[in-house]
Amino acid sequence: MCELLRLSADTLTSSVDLGRQRGISTIVDLELGMECALDAPNRAQMFTSKAALGIAHQRLGVLLSRRGRHRTALKHFDEALALRSKSWQRWSAADTLISRADALLEIRQVDQDCDAYVRSLGILEGLRDVRALEVRTRLASLGAISA
Repeated sequence: MCELLRLSADTLTSSVDLGRQRGISTIVDLELGMECALDAPNRAQMFTSKAALGIAHQRLGVLLSRRGRHRTALKHFDEALALRSKSWQRWSAADTLISRADALLEIRQVDQDCDAYVRSLGILEGLRDVRALEVRTRLASLGAISA
């Protein structure tokens, strides 16, 4: 199921990106894909794995954010974060926090945006993940920390 959700989200995202590059809008396909994506968390709940549900909410949040529906995306990022509280899920939580911060930046919620970036930075530095440098750079560009 997780693989199916990932492939569906990746396919929809690729279709959206390709359509934008070519200046084409396949609204019917996008709407059908979005309808399926919106149903993904409901389908994931049928399984006992909170990890699968967290993935579904994360991917749906990313898709919604890419479609400009940032406030709705934030709800799904928050759901994903609530499901990613175990220590072995830190990397996934950091990824969700970055996505959340990006959505907050789009709707100009800079204080909350910086908080999400700072939280993700703490996780990534603890994991010694190279993406910590990228997050640190984003925070510096927002004036939240010095470079």
